[in-house]
Amino acid sequence: MAKQKDILLDENNDLIFRNGDFVIGESEEQEIKCILQSVKNDYKQTPEIGVNLIEAINKSGDGRELKQIIKLNLRADGKVNKRFKIDKGEIVFYD
Repeated sequence: MAKQKDILLDENNDLIFRNGDFVIGESEEQEIKCILQSVKNDYKQTPEIGVNLIEAINKSGDGRELKQIIKLNLRADGKVNKRFKIDKGEIVFYD
């Protein structure tokens, strides 16, 4: 399957420009980051997507609920079988 490409964002979620034009590149990691940071209704066409990571991390629990929320949101965006773990408050994706 071909890698998804899109307009890239910098670490502050601002558009990256080079020579007066948008920078295009592989975007899956960026898309996952946006899903984790967003809250429900942030995206007009997919209002059900949004992990609201800041609120989820502040909830008490062992992380199982957060892991399930992340899986459901990634699946809703078509990202199935993404493997990750939550280790010391950090979400780590791996193949």
